[in-house]
Amino acid sequence: MQPQLENFPSHTLSSVSKHLKHSTSRRRRIGGPCNSSLKLALQNSYARISKKTGPMKASNSTCYSSECESVPEILDSAREKSKYRDIDTDILAKIEAGGENRSLKTDLWARRHYLEWRKFEGLPQIDIEELPLPEFAESLVKFFCMVKKRNGDLFPSDSLKAMFRAFTRILQLHYKRLAVLGSYNDPIVDASKDALFEKARLACIEAMKHSLAHGANQKKRKRTVEDHCLPEQEILQHPDNQPSTPQGLSRRICYYAIHKFNINGDMELYNTTDVEFQRILNEEGKVFWQYGTAIRILVSEHC
Repeated sequence: MQPQLENFPSHTLSSVSKHLKHSTSRRRRIGGPCNSSLKLALQNSYARISKKTGPMKASNSTCYSSECESVPEILDSAREKSKYRDIDTDILAKIEAGGENRSLKTDLWARRHYLEWRKFEGLPQIDIEELPLPEFAESLVKFFCMVKKRNGDLFPSDSLKAMFRAFTRILQLHYKRLAVLGSYNDPIVDASKDALFEKARLACIEAMKHSLAHGANQKKRKRTVEDHCLPEQEILQHPDNQPSTPQGLSRRICYYAIHKFNINGDMELYNTTDVEFQRILNEEGKVFWQYGTAIRILVSEHC
């Protein structure tokens, strides 16, 4: 109900006018109130908005609707930069497969031999994952009956077994990835158990027996120092072991480290540095080199 202004004295009209103006502005603020804390939260780092270049000005506890028109834009820009990253299907497939594939090199080795065999047979160059399962299972039978090393030697039985296991892992990882994507709902393919690959398993076993019967499983004897031991003077005078070249100097240093200081030729030699050696000159002018508890006399001209 509007107040009757005619009945009010003239000196009170100004106060009534102020009251009406205050009510109108209050209704406008109610239409679009916004706590300054919300606006500050949207602009700070927690809202993942671009970094402000200048200091933020202090604001009142409320802001008018005209000042809050930019709030939807701020919310939209905050939604553009999601707090969470998208799901990586490769990671999920890796988790389903039991973690990181530590036999990746073996899988690549088996895949390379299989693709080379397909090329030799004149078959289309298609990845294992793209082949129909019956065709791949049938091709493995012929593959294990023919496969050899690149130099023509037979593979040892352990290598043939590792090759079949690699094919099994490749198929399992592929179909687990499809299951994560939702495009495959059947049981995961297991070439080591499925009846479809029974002939392939038998072919692998026969190939292993063939390698065993033809001596492919005999371990090669490692050459020892006695097998190719030469006199020290002949070794040091060899053209490849001269300190005039970086390669020759490295060879000579390795020879002294192994034969004079009994440094193991594996990781100990790899991790050895020059600061571990101490050069000692005695009163007679002889040079001593010390490494740990080992002390040797080396002629400086040959070092």
